[in-house]
Amino acid sequence: MTVPRVTALVPGNNEGTIGPSHYYRLTGPMDWLRRYHDWPTQCMYLGGIMSDTAMRQVMKEADILVTWRASFTTPQEFKAFAEDLHRQGKKFVLDMDDLPNQFNTGALATLRGADLITCTTEPLAQELRAYNRTVVVLPNSIDVHLWPETHVSHDPPVIGLMGSPSHHKDWHQVMDFWPVIHARYPEVELQVIGACPPYLERDELNIKHLGWQDREKMPELLSQWDIGLAPLQATRMNRSKSNLHWLEYSMAGVASILSPTMYEETVEHGSNALIARTVTEWIDHISDLIEDTGQRQTLARTARRDVLTYYDALVTSELWATTYKELIK
Repeated sequence: MTVPRVTALVPGNNEGTIGPSHYYRLTGPMDWLRRYHDWPTQCMYLGGIMSDTAMRQVMKEADILVTWRASFTTPQEFKAFAEDLHRQGKKFVLDMDDLPNQFNTGALATLRGADLITCTTEPLAQELRAYNRTVVVLPNSIDVHLWPETHVSHDPPVIGLMGSPSHHKDWHQVMDFWPVIHARYPEVELQVIGACPPYLERDELNIKHLGWQDREKMPELLSQWDIGLAPLQATRMNRSKSNLHWLEYSMAGVASILSPTMYEETVEHGSNALIARTVTEWIDHISDLIEDTGQRQTLARTARRDVLTYYDALVTSELWATTYKELIK
């Protein structure tokens, strides 16, 4: 079978301006297909504007156009684009790694008219199949060579939390357990990467905000932590999220404490992570890992082994290749 030419349409001006989602869902897979399968892939940076005009510019050079969360302003705009694309025998792939609270009419037209929707998890796929039956799960993957091979434990251990403003409601529970942890272990620092809500700007609780960080710096930054937290509320949107934070924590040599929402389906409590369902469990698990370096290291070691087994891009890129080949049959 002829290898398809695949072009990813990427928000941002260049590789240095893209966020984690753009990397894991667009530029990373294009790189892995080139590196491991010798495919003719490319990325086109659109300066943050996923326009009909920009997409048309690359139609002639690609068999498959891949976009991330892209939607057209109106259903009519998408219809014109899709008809033009299909006249040339091209395919349109929409990648989704999250479930918005609602879709506008342009987004609905894009969802329903895409030749294929790819997404990160089966729960998200089930949600998206309400709009388009052709949905394939392509899980987030890890490019192993970007991550440190070893991790050095810190004394006292450093605890971390990371995320976007979409997690601010989830993080309210941090203030239920962190004051207790701080009272027990005042020397232990909680570092926050990303968008820090005002209620976590508490120097007196030894909470340090590191701000937004470049994606390229994340492996090194996360390796400075010993324990990574991922508290999530049990909402429809969160149940559709991926286990990306656990993947990154694990590759950095960090032991994870996670909410059961979504993570319970992908990790094994006590083996490669700890699951915290209640405030008491958050306090107990964090305390245990602060006090027991051996347990931290064992959890982190097992987690990294599991990520390398199931999420290494060298292995998972075959799923992307197979999916795209099937699309152009």
